[in-house]
Amino acid sequence: AGGAAFPYTGSAQITGSLGVTGSISSDTDATINGITIGNRNGNVYNTVIGNNAGVNLIGSGGIENTIIGYGAGEDLTTAGNSNNLIGALAGLQITTGDENQVLGSNALKNNLTGNQNIAIGHNTAIGITGNGNTIIGNRLNTGAITDSIVIGVGSGVKKWESTGGTTTIYDNLDVSGSVKGNVVVLTTVASATTMDCSLGNFFTLAM
Repeated sequence: AGGAAFPYTGSAQITGSLGVTGSISSDTDATINGITIGNRNGNVYNTVIGNNAGVNLIGSGGIENTIIGYGAGEDLTTAGNSNNLIGALAGLQITTGDENQVLGSNALKNNLTGNQNIAIGHNTAIGITGNGNTIIGNRLNTGAITDSIVIGVGSGVKKWESTGGTTTIYDNLDVSGSVKGNVVVLTTVASATTMDCSLGNFFTLAM
């Protein structure tokens, strides 16, 4: 008890090992082997891990961001709040966007000011520029859309998309159970029979 204080107030270089009993505290970010760990110099409730991750948050005021990965959230500034960016270069160019949830390297990389987007997958949603989108799958780059859902498989293969009030299924659809409501299956054939089914379903079937 009552051991001597570490005899330096500036920088210190240690050759060998350092054993610590207790804790080490710092009011600045720490860089260990090129990886920065901290909250970007006192910004409220930020957690940042990675070289160049959230580097522009320093003194800017962005709060409640969790940023993990090389270059992730690098351009976040004053109004970039409550973003979770995980992966190398994830959300790289987001500047003032809020509440974006990103998991995957390069995901949502070029969206500067979009809010409430969810992007999961490698290189996915790189070209997204709108708000409120959910993009799941690798290499799904769908451009300027808003309030849309896109799900894919493999590398850039769309399987399901809902945007602008239209839902598109890029595959066969098998239904087990009941389908309720008004459903139009085919309308392109001139000779068709309209069939009234149970539960209020209406089908237009090509003959």
